[in-house]
Amino acid sequence: MTRKDAAEKVAKLMKLANGSSNPNEAATARAQAEKLVAEHGLTDNDLMSGEMAAAFDDLVDSVQKVIASHPALPPGLFNSSAIVTDILHKIKNIGDTDKATRLKQITTIVRTASFIAGDTPIIAEIKAVLDSALKNHGLSI
Repeated sequence: MTRKDAAEKVAKLMKLANGSSNPNEAATARAQAEKLVAEHGLTDNDLMSGEMAAAFDDLVDSVQKVIASHPALPPGLFNSSAIVTDILHKIKNIGDTDKATRLKQITTIVRTASFIAGDTPIIAEIKAVLDSALKNHGLSI
C-alpha cells in the first residue's frame, strides 16, 4: 500500500469513525486509522491529501446522481448539464493527476459555471453538492 493509498484509507476510516452510531465500529475504525498513520509515517499533508481524495470521490458520485436525475436539456448555446458532465468525465479520468488536484479543478469549474450561467437548477444542485462534500470533509478551497 502506498502512502497515498494509506492516506485515502485513513480518510475513509475516519469518516466511518465520526459518522457511526455504533461505538464499537467507531472505535475499531479509529484504531485502524491510527495504525495506518503510524505504519506509513503519514504527515498532516498526507492526511489532507487523503481527505481531499475522499471528498473528490464523494463529489463525483453525488454529481453523477444529480446529473442523472435531471431530464435532458434542449440543445442550446450553453447547455450547463452537458458541459458539467463532460468536464466531470474528463477530470475523473485524468491519468496521473492526484484526486486532491482534481478536487481543486472541479471546484473551480463548478464555481466558474455558476458565475457564467448563473444558478441554473442543475448548477445550483451541483454547487450545493460540492459545498456539502467540502464541509463534510472539513475542507475549504
